[in-house]
Amino acid sequence: VTRSNIDILKLFVERWKAHITVNKEPILRLLNDASVDKNDQRRRRITGMQLLGVLLANELPLFDSSSDTTISEASVLETILKNLQFESRRVRLPCAEVVGLALRPSASQSATT
Repeated sequence: VTRSNIDILKLFVERWKAHITVNKEPILRLLNDASVDKNDQRRRRITGMQLLGVLLANELPLFDSSSDTTISEASVLETILKNLQFESRRVRLPCAEVVGLALRPSASQSATT
């Protein structure tokens, strides 16, 4: 079910990315999940990383000061990097992909200057 929902969201973002802004706070809550049930915690973190991956793959910003008013750019980056140390490889792999996608704009900007 989650995979299907992510696919639907991916299609929506691909078509409407020019017209949407996304508040990242709910995604950060998924990434900071501290549930007692480790499987639930892992699933939530994977879902959060997949959501960020969809946004970044469609060139939406990792942090937007106009829509992310209750969080800071530093807290977004810290949360992502903290998940690179998560015990489950199934969380670390999508997290590494998100880090790569997040660095992609920086690499292209520095190559043109």
